[in-house]
Amino acid sequence: MFLANWNSGAYVLFSVIALLIIAGLGVLLYIKVKKEKHNYHNEVAGLVEGVLKRNEIISSINSYISKLPSDMFFSLILIDYDKMTEIQNAFGEGNGKKVLNESIKNIRSVLPNRTLIGRISDDRFLILVKEDYDKNEVLKCANKICEAASVDIKIYSDTIINPTISVGVAFYPNHGHNLKQLMKSLDLAVFNCKNSGGNNVTIYSDECDKNDTENLQLYYEIKQAIKEHQFCLYYQPIINISENNIYGFEALLRWKHPTLGILYPGSFINILEQSGDINGVGIWGIEALIREYIELKKQFIHKNLQLSFNLSPKQLVSENLGVTFQNVAKKYKIPVNAITIEIAEFAMFERHEIVYKNINDLKELGFKVAVDGVGLDQKTLVKLGNSPIDIIKLDKTFFDYEESFIQDKYIELLVDLAKSSNKFIICEGIENYELVEKIKKFGIEYAQGFYFSKPLPQEDVVNYINNEGSLKSLISPIMKEENIETTEED
Repeated sequence: MFLANWNSGAYVLFSVIALLIIAGLGVLLYIKVKKEKHNYHNEVAGLVEGVLKRNEIISSINSYISKLPSDMFFSLILIDYDKMTEIQNAFGEGNGKKVLNESIKNIRSVLPNRTLIGRISDDRFLILVKEDYDKNEVLKCANKICEAASVDIKIYSDTIINPTISVGVAFYPNHGHNLKQLMKSLDLAVFNCKNSGGNNVTIYSDECDKNDTENLQLYYEIKQAIKEHQFCLYYQPIINISENNIYGFEALLRWKHPTLGILYPGSFINILEQSGDINGVGIWGIEALIREYIELKKQFIHKNLQLSFNLSPKQLVSENLGVTFQNVAKKYKIPVNAITIEIAEFAMFERHEIVYKNINDLKELGFKVAVDGVGLDQKTLVKLGNSPIDIIKLDKTFFDYEESFIQDKYIELLVDLAKSSNKFIICEGIENYELVEKIKKFGIEYAQGFYFSKPLPQEDVVNYINNEGSLKSLISPIMKEENIETTEED
């Protein structure tokens, strides 16, 4: 009887286990099928007419190398689009795909016979030019590719896009005995080309290797950081020192590096500028800022907080800047006059006509505009009065001087100019009470710096606003603080 019951129980147990195993296998199979279906759809969506997929071009090159006689050579050409992300941000993914397809069609029309072209990532293409063509012919081909890629493409009845590419050229076996080595040479050549402004051809050389290997590694890490959303914003408070309250926050870019921790822009901004990735990161930044503004407004309905964000010189000379920001404004449907766009160098107004146009476009959309890098001279004061800006930002160095009648007079003129032209001044880098007292004597009402707070991660901003009352002790003449030394970078 006991044996029968045990057999019966064991049978039930084994049956349950078997069902669980079958169910588990079913779930795994479902996940695998779903993943393959997802990959298939992504692959189909990424197809460009007449262009091999990544695995096809890699397999073809590896196979070609394995069959090539030892005394023969061939060439590889790597194409990297300079501003495809910017085009997609400005005109949408559909138009971005159209531009890419048309541009690749133009490139294919100038390729020699028996060449293969494959897409190895979103906006990078690899071309195999076989042994039939010598190095001079390959260089001519690369230049034709560069010209063909930049032919104007119409996306609307009145909108013309001019895509450009950075082109790297490497020769087998001079620049690598296998595809991995050749790709490293090509990547260095393209990186070198982008450093020089893009829209050109660079043949790999030892100089590329010597100068850019370290930066190339950082370039790859930045590409990965963009994909994995490792960039973030920190916020430094801007204080109204006449009313003892928070005017707003300046957003500062940071990189949450997986091994090195929080990195300041000084360690990576040049690479972003040189590669053109600053445009994509910049658009992400303004969208992240707007999302943070929306969240803050939900919690502080009655507070009129202002948020600001720096634009890089590369972004300021982008022809699509106005359209891009217009699309962002439409996407989030917020009053953009709560957002200030900061420009680091006032002199850019007169050096670049496109910068002046972009600033006017941003103003027409409703954004406020702040400018830094202002000099204290009569010529600058006149230009400031006529410029389409709302806020003048002064560094603390304007006030780090021994008593000077001329310096004081220029600052007074600047403050008067700001008031008469409906502008106002924010003084940056405030590190002690003495500086607070000094700028107040000139009638400057807004300040930011370590004296009030270091830049804060997003999660600490709400607490800072809730503790706004503590500002009175900092600004009160009764409670003077010791100097606060810092090496903080924007």
